[in-house]
Amino acid sequence: MTFEQIKALIDILCEKGLHELEIERSDFRVKIVGGTLYSEAPVRSPVVQQSIPAVGIGAGSTPPPSEIVTPKQGEHTIMSPIVGTFYAAASPDSDSYVQVGDRVSIGQVLCIVEAMKLMNEIESDVEGEVVQIVPANAQPVEFGEPLFVIRVES
Repeated sequence: MTFEQIKALIDILCEKGLHELEIERSDFRVKIVGGTLYSEAPVRSPVVQQSIPAVGIGAGSTPPPSEIVTPKQGEHTIMSPIVGTFYAAASPDSDSYVQVGDRVSIGQVLCIVEAMKLMNEIESDVEGEVVQIVPANAQPVEFGEPLFVIRVES
């Protein structure tokens, strides 16, 4: 199953308001469990499990649960739009795109999420100050998982 097919399944889950979706074929199984996202409450990210026998870190393994982020009044959480690997910089030798305390503007690149060898730049959708960077560099992230908390400027 391709990344695009998995993303389409996640979109269907969100669009239809479903809590869980599971598809199983002879050579793989995909189970998507959705959570409810609230701007002022703890965030639960959907969990995507894909089991492929004898590949990678083992069939049926699940990623560790993401850190719960509770934004305060006037803060905005930027979520991962895709499943992939979080990178704070363009390359191992480069400086991080942003650090805690940096001021960011709309459209500014905050990080890269690599998915299937494609580098996806994640941009800020608000102006403000970075107050938290949730994942560590090179950490796997899931769709809907918090990446940054930004104190929004009024």
